[in-house]
Amino acid sequence: QAVRAHQGDREAALLLAILGTQARLATSHGEPARAHLFLDEARRDRNPRLRPPALADASRILTALD
Repeated sequence: QAVRAHQGDREAALLLAILGTQARLATSHGEPARAHLFLDEARRDRNPRLRPPALADASRILTALD
């Protein structure tokens, strides 16, 4: 629901935080490929000036697992 609420505003930092959180959850459920999809979506759509902590944390976790 949170993702759908922010679909209209691709610049929303909250959407990026949600995608980062979804990536972390996917990783914790043993789904690294799915986690990468969430991070790819977040990277593709974000304003380069936005760097939400949840997105950075998820990226570090996946990099460590690769």
